[in-house]
Amino acid sequence: MLVLSTICAVLVIAVAIFVCFAYADRVQCLLGAGGTDVAVRLSAFILFCLGIQILGPAEASCCIPWSIRRRRCRPRHPTDRAGLLCTA
Repeated sequence: MLVLSTICAVLVIAVAIFVCFAYADRVQCLLGAGGTDVAVRLSAFILFCLGIQILGPAEASCCIPWSIRRRRCRPRHPTDRAGLLCTA
Protein backbone atom coordinates (compact mmCIF):
# COMPACT_ATOMS: atom_id res chain seq x y z
CA MET A 1 0.00 0.00 0.00
CA LEU A 2 2.87 2.36 0.82
CA VAL A 3 4.49 1.75 -2.57
CA LEU A 4 1.24 2.49 -4.39
CA SER A 5 0.72 5.75 -2.53
CA THR A 6 4.33 6.77 -3.21
CA ILE A 7 3.92 6.10 -6.93
CA CYS A 8 0.67 8.10 -6.96
CA ALA A 9 2.36 11.02 -5.19
CA VAL A 10 5.27 10.99 -7.66
CA LEU A 11 2.83 10.95 -10.60
CA VAL A 12 0.80 13.86 -9.19
CA ILE A 13 3.96 15.92 -8.68
CA ALA A 14 5.19 15.05 -12.20
CA VAL A 15 1.87 16.11 -13.74
CA ALA A 16 1.87 19.35 -11.70
CA ILE A 17 5.39 20.18 -12.88
CA PHE A 18 4.45 19.38 -16.48
CA VAL A 19 1.40 21.66 -16.30
CA CYS A 20 3.50 24.46 -14.78
CA PHE A 21 6.09 24.20 -17.54
CA ALA A 22 3.46 23.84 -20.28
CA TYR A 23 1.65 27.04 -19.29
CA ALA A 24 4.65 29.06 -18.07
CA ASP A 25 4.70 31.33 -21.11
CA ARG A 26 1.01 32.16 -20.70
CA VAL A 27 1.43 32.91 -17.01
CA GLN A 28 4.44 35.10 -17.79
CA CYS A 29 2.42 37.09 -20.33
CA LEU A 30 -0.44 37.39 -17.83
CA LEU A 31 1.82 38.63 -15.02
CA GLY A 32 3.98 40.95 -17.10
CA ALA A 33 7.58 41.88 -16.37
CA GLY A 34 6.97 43.22 -12.86
CA GLY A 35 4.75 40.34 -11.81
CA THR A 36 7.22 37.80 -13.15
CA ASP A 37 10.02 39.46 -11.18
CA VAL A 38 7.91 39.31 -8.01
CA ALA A 39 7.03 35.65 -8.64
CA VAL A 40 10.69 34.72 -9.17
CA ARG A 41 11.78 36.54 -6.02
CA LEU A 42 8.97 34.99 -3.99
CA SER A 43 9.77 31.48 -5.20
CA ALA A 44 13.47 32.05 -4.42
CA PHE A 45 12.56 33.16 -0.90
CA ILE A 46 10.33 30.10 -0.39
CA LEU A 47 13.14 27.84 -1.62
CA PHE A 48 15.56 29.57 0.77
CA CYS A 49 13.12 29.02 3.66
CA LEU A 50 12.79 25.34 2.78
CA GLY A 51 16.57 25.02 2.78
CA ILE A 52 16.79 26.66 6.19
CA GLN A 53 14.10 24.33 7.48
CA ILE A 54 15.89 21.24 6.15
CA LEU A 55 19.44 22.21 7.16
CA GLY A 56 18.69 24.13 10.32
CA PRO A 57 19.81 27.67 11.08
CA ALA A 58 23.29 26.74 12.37
CA GLU A 59 24.27 24.68 9.32
CA ALA A 60 22.62 27.07 6.87
CA SER A 61 24.60 30.02 8.22
CA CYS A 62 27.70 28.44 6.66
CA CYS A 63 26.13 28.94 3.22
CA ILE A 64 25.65 32.69 3.62
CA PRO A 65 28.40 34.74 1.90
CA TRP A 66 31.19 36.02 4.13
CA SER A 67 30.30 39.68 3.56
CA ILE A 68 26.93 39.39 5.31
CA ARG A 69 27.76 36.84 8.00
CA ARG A 70 28.28 38.03 11.55
CA ARG A 71 30.20 35.10 12.97
CA ARG A 72 32.36 32.29 11.68
CA CYS A 73 30.83 28.88 11.36
CA ARG A 74 32.76 26.26 13.30
CA PRO A 75 32.50 22.51 12.94
CA ARG A 76 30.76 20.66 15.73
CA HIS A 77 33.82 18.46 16.20
CA PRO A 78 37.48 19.18 15.29
CA THR A 79 37.46 16.35 12.73
CA ASP A 80 34.12 17.42 11.25
CA ARG A 81 34.33 19.70 8.18
CA ALA A 82 31.08 20.87 6.55
CA GLY A 83 29.15 18.01 8.08
CA LEU A 84 31.61 15.34 6.88
CA LEU A 85 33.99 13.39 9.09
CA CYS A 86 37.58 13.97 7.97
CA THR A 87 39.47 10.73 7.68
CA ALA A 88 42.89 12.08 6.65
